[in-house]
Amino acid sequence: MDHNKAIKFLHILPSKLNKFYKFNSKKKLVISNKSKKKKIFNPVTNFDKNFEKMIRANIIKSFPYDGIIGEEFKEKKRKNDNCWIIDPIDGTKAFVAGLPTWSNLVGLMYKKKSVLGMANFPELKKTYLMEILFSALIIFLLRLADQSLGTMRSLLVAKNKPFYAALIGLVESAIWIVAISQVVKDIDDPILIGAYAAGFSAGTILGSYIERLVGLGNIVVRVFSPANSPSVAESLRINGHGVTVIDGQGKDGPIKIYWCVISRRQLKSVLKMIQDINPEAYITTDITSPMSLRK
Repeated sequence: MDHNKAIKFLHILPSKLNKFYKFNSKKKLVISNKSKKKKIFNPVTNFDKNFEKMIRANIIKSFPYDGIIGEEFKEKKRKNDNCWIIDPIDGTKAFVAGLPTWSNLVGLMYKKKSVLGMANFPELKKTYLMEILFSALIIFLLRLADQSLGTMRSLLVAKNKPFYAALIGLVESAIWIVAISQVVKDIDDPILIGAYAAGFSAGTILGSYIERLVGLGNIVVRVFSPANSPSVAESLRINGHGVTVIDGQGKDGPIKIYWCVISRRQLKSVLKMIQDINPEAYITTDITSPMSLRK
């Protein structure tokens, strides 16, 4: 199968279809009912038949040994593994009603598997190829990866880990260049632009989730509780956490303030420990970057 030749054919075909429609659009519209049941109206027009004749002629000229299955005429038997599928006017009722949402559909099957497809909208002057949808998926995935890495890179910079941030930034930049190059090729295509924007949004969410999952960096936990309530210091110290205890004065009397710096991976277990000991405690957390004064 000459895949590139088929793609080139589907790139050229829409302009031929649009010229064909423009040339024939003033002709009289003849409508008949394909359905054998009188109560069911399944319209077919002379435009359906003429479009299919034109598409078939172009396929036969370029791919004489390929099979053709269309809505309006008998199947052309294939002499190889290729078969073209034609719906000359998808949305005949819309076409008859004068709405612009009808299209010409042409697809290619190779060994009974769909490999290429095209939807041409003559009135809207828009054409979509299945390869465009594939490109949109690639752009979305690239932007998803790029933005996820960007979110993590920003967090690493905030946590004073410049080396790891630089490595991620290197990969992020390469992915971004590939993604944006795909969009620029068809900058006016809303599908590609939408895929790019959706990948950015999804990547922001995914990056934050991954960062929380990995739990990079440290966090300071502050516990505020009445002075006469159970102390959490001993349990934290038994579990290997350093704790600073400060006496304070709250609205309702003396309080104890417990300061503890832990790895972010340990936050969930530490919070559960505090809740089990003193469920009435008030807790705040902040991301922190401990620094050593030793040279």
